[in-house]
Amino acid sequence: DMEFVNGVATFTLKDGESVTATGLLDGMPYTVTERDYTADGYVTEKSVYEGAIVMDTTATAAFMNIRNLVGLTFTKVDEDSNPLASVEFSLYDSNGNEYATATSAGDGTVTFNGLQLGTYTLKETKAPTGYVLGADQSVAIPAPAILSGDNVALANVTNTLIRGSITFTKVDKSGNPLAGAEFTLYDSNGETYATAASAADGIVLFTNVLYGDYTIKETKAPTGYLLNGAELTAS
Repeated sequence: DMEFVNGVATFTLKDGESVTATGLLDGMPYTVTERDYTADGYVTEKSVYEGAIVMDTTATAAFMNIRNLVGLTFTKVDEDSNPLASVEFSLYDSNGNEYATATSAGDGTVTFNGLQLGTYTLKETKAPTGYVLGADQSVAIPAPAILSGDNVALANVTNTLIRGSITFTKVDKSGNPLAGAEFTLYDSNGETYATAASAADGIVLFTNVLYGDYTIKETKAPTGYLLNGAELTAS
């Protein structure tokens, strides 16, 4: 039986349990309210029952809790906001367990379905060739989304291109550094990518070079020297 204090009885029920109030007066109005129904992402079909006691009749207030699951969606893009396909992601729960995996579609969209209330960690596990692997980020699935059943949308997730440097030293046949030698860097399509000249210490430096395969040719020799026709390759 319930114990009433100032006309109010408070109790906790687990799945399948019930409780009965007895000794209530005929015609007495009643309200039964489920106060905490959002735990672990659950929603209820009805949270309040109201009525009046009828003699020799047992009124029933049944509360059905359903776990509402929502989706998480975002778009994977490059630095120019162009969509990136085939980028792989894993979603981990708060205990560090892998909860789900997903791969970006042709339009860059990534979707995780069937998520419960809680905080997750989104990890990019495979980036497109030539791109830096994206950083981990924390993702919260809030109670309002669970209650409404609305998907959670993140801002675009961006991959940056891998960039590096190419350097070598220009020397004469005795190994002495040569300044003023000019070089051209060509991409894999044979297009000019950049030019650079050797410094006083003979060092030639190409900076901010995108990931890929390149060919280097000497295009102007220092005064008094013949042009070196050899080609260098770099990746």
